[in-house]
Amino acid sequence: ASYQCHSYCGNAIIESRTCSSSSGYDTDCLCATNSNFMGLINDCLDCAWCLWSDYGKYLEAPLAACKLSTSP
Repeated sequence: ASYQCHSYCGNAIIESRTCSSSSGYDTDCLCATNSNFMGLINDCLDCAWCLWSDYGKYLEAPLAACKLSTSP
């Protein structure tokens, strides 16, 4: 996978964590169309098929919180 793909997915993980707390995800923060997470996740999903074993466990919950597909 390209460096850019690692960047999209890694930064999506970081952004998802900025919208989480002990009680779960703040979906207004996480899932808004202009959120940093949403700005990264589609590019991540487009290229992450070969990285999913590394990144999927960190992205499946935030994807589910936004009612998105949990696999690339």
